[in-house]
Amino acid sequence: MTDKLEEVARAICAEQGRSWGAADASAHDRWRDLARAAIEAMREPTDEMCAAADSLDVVNKGVLITPTPYRAWQAMIDAALSPPGVMIEIARPF
Repeated sequence: MTDKLEEVARAICAEQGRSWGAADASAHDRWRDLARAAIEAMREPTDEMCAAADSLDVVNKGVLITPTPYRAWQAMIDAALSPPGVMIEIARPF
């Protein structure tokens, strides 16, 4: 299993018509750098992304909880940028 950063790097590699397995470490590093830049660029959500997330509600023990879309998005991106096996602390609404 690969981490999200490598998953995006491999997607960039494939989009460029290249083979991850046939490429050298230098190419892997470049694709990882591009993947990191792409994921970091997604860290700040657009108004439309926040509006779409507004439609997500969580019910816990019969109580409707609406998490802040901005924080939820940042937490997801931070998790994607974290090394494999490193858990980030996410403030739970309940």
